[in-house]
Amino acid sequence: MAASAAEGNGEAWRPPRVLVVLSRYNASVTGRLLRGAVGAYGRAGGESADLRVVEASGAFELPCLAAAGARSGRFGAVVALGCIVKGETAHDQVLAAAVTAELCRLSAACGVPVGLGVLTVNTPEQALERSGGRLGNKGAEAMEAALASARQLALLMRDGLDAAEVSARLDAGEAPDKVRAPRPGAAEAADRLGAVPGQVRAGRGVGVASRAKGGAGGVRGGAGGGAGVAGGAGAGT
Repeated sequence: MAASAAEGNGEAWRPPRVLVVLSRYNASVTGRLLRGAVGAYGRAGGESADLRVVEASGAFELPCLAAAGARSGRFGAVVALGCIVKGETAHDQVLAAAVTAELCRLSAACGVPVGLGVLTVNTPEQALERSGGRLGNKGAEAMEAALASARQLALLMRDGLDAAEVSARLDAGEAPDKVRAPRPGAAEAADRLGAVPGQVRAGRGVGVASRAKGGAGGVRGGAGGGAGVAGGAGAGT
């Protein structure tokens, strides 16, 4: 996914800071997923200094660390990478369901996209095929999905639309490409599309005073209102 011009004002979009949470379990596979994610971030125009990688002991610990990053306000997206391989019991199914559900809930609650790069496979061979083999690299796909959601969130926040308003207008049958009309005072909400989505809010009577310099700080100052838009993004397995 290449960096592209922002809709409406021709401004080039730069990927926000991203936190990658990497499971150490099945490291021969998750290391390959990490390489795919890092490569995708660079191809999108991201700077290496804006990419933070932290390690988790295993897949079960991914949601905790992902939540800390999403709630910190320092990152515009989070990518979770792991590998769960089927064993003799149903442990893998229980673990995969729990981890996926928690990452999904986290994204919706925080309004920060979470890229799902957690493989759930029957054999180690299937894992290798999906981490840079003949079936692609799910780490790269998770990063691409998270960045795509981050960009759409930035556009929505710029236009002053919160989650409830978007949902209501879509439920009323309005075309998705029309659910973008700005309301008074919203133009100041995000003057740079790379701002951290969780910190970009439409002003309530007053615009946001300023934006941080660089990709990490988001928008500071001002009286922001409105809820974040959930943007969970899965890579599939």
